[in-house]
Amino acid sequence: MEIIINQTIEFAPIVILGANPMVIPIKALLDAMFGMFIHANVNVKFGKLKYFLNSPELHLWHHANYREVFHANFSTKFSLWDHLFGTAYDPGHKPGNNRENWGLYYDYPKDYFLQHAFSVKRFDEQKLLRYRWFSWYYNLRPRIVNWLSSKWKIFRKFNPVAEQVEYKPSDNLPPEPLELSPVRENYISYDK
Repeated sequence: MEIIINQTIEFAPIVILGANPMVIPIKALLDAMFGMFIHANVNVKFGKLKYFLNSPELHLWHHANYREVFHANFSTKFSLWDHLFGTAYDPGHKPGNNRENWGLYYDYPKDYFLQHAFSVKRFDEQKLLRYRWFSWYYNLRPRIVNWLSSKWKIFRKFNPVAEQVEYKPSDNLPPEPLELSPVRENYISYDK
């Protein structure tokens, strides 16, 4: 919903003011490039410009796993908004290199469509593997990549492991579902 509102606010003036239709794909391209830039793992310092434009050094804190920054550095392009509304956070250093210092404190699906479903309703992929339909879908991409890489050499670069592990339906799972990766005790939880 946030994306729909945000994109409407950004694109509506372009359409209402009667700009050339070519402006829309150019703006979309610039948005995508800037989004990749602020999410890139590059060491770029903006100096005083960081008070106006967002940068990887500021946006990295938006994804940090520290309670004090759960509601900080929201801007995607203009950090000026974060400074105006008091949501800017810039301690002058990175959150750290350990996995628990940044990113999500919980496991997030790696599948594109499952990520969208997860944003609406959280679920445990391992529990869903007990259902045949989910197990079929969950293993579909690895099966396709395996098949393509066995037929054509060009697809082998997408299949770094020659033998992909396929998750089996519930009859082969232990009674309690396994976690995709262990959750560390020092992760910050909203429940605490």
